[in-house]
Amino acid sequence: MPRGSPFTRLCQTAAQHARPVAADLHAHTSASDGTYCPSQVIAFAHRAQLLAIAITDHDTCAAIPEAEAYANTLVNREVQIVPGVELTCEFHGKEVHILGLFIQPNHAELTAEMMRLCTRRTERFHAYVAALAATGIVLDRGIVESLASRTASLGRRHVALLLERAGHARSRSDAWRRFIAPSSSQVPPKLLVPYERGIHLIHTAGGMASLAHPPEHFGTNEFSELHAAGLDAIEAKFPAAKVNRRQELSRTASSIGLRITGGSDCHGDDDERRAIGAHGLSFEEWKELRKS
Repeated sequence: MPRGSPFTRLCQTAAQHARPVAADLHAHTSASDGTYCPSQVIAFAHRAQLLAIAITDHDTCAAIPEAEAYANTLVNREVQIVPGVELTCEFHGKEVHILGLFIQPNHAELTAEMMRLCTRRTERFHAYVAALAATGIVLDRGIVESLASRTASLGRRHVALLLERAGHARSRSDAWRRFIAPSSSQVPPKLLVPYERGIHLIHTAGGMASLAHPPEHFGTNEFSELHAAGLDAIEAKFPAAKVNRRQELSRTASSIGLRITGGSDCHGDDDERRAIGAHGLSFEEWKELRKS
């Protein structure tokens, strides 16, 4: 059948409805603590036959230009790139993450805030390296500087990765338990954006604000307070959420006028449960989100 014929379009529509996940709205790249470069993330999204993939690195939009450029090389440009960010925020003294989806990546006010957050992230990264050196765990300076120079948004996951690759730890979780957690008191605290400001920044950048992987204890009261501050959606589908929690989040969202998003929270190839396209919105959910 020729491309564009009524039968071909019918088959394409049927295939879209059959896909278990059509839009993965939470994925990380090597611009923050993911191991895939932006082009690889898009390639995996294309392989998974996704209609859309959101690039939501921690406190940076540095990966979006490469992701968009690569997506434009695909035949028919099948994968829509959703420009996004995962902002590190504070809600009643606790760290929460708010996804900004469909944002303008170069928005001046948002960019300035992300630069402030990433500057502190870099300071913390080097402070961890120094704290480890003081205990005799010395990481290769060249490797440390190389990683820091090519990564927009550094974090503890990078320290764990270096420890694992240097043979000081058996795994990243082992590195976390034996080295990173004991050193935490020796590094400057992470900067957190007040949740009201985080939501404001996302909105001023033209985006939708969605609470990422809501904590287990969050219920109607917490979501209503966030909604009153302008929160647009909650992430109801994510790796750690079991079926009953997903259903509960969807019901709560509906009851207070919030939309739902979902995503794999992919950071690389170390966890199959977080593979690109493993979690996200169905075709109908994605279509509904785009209408709103």
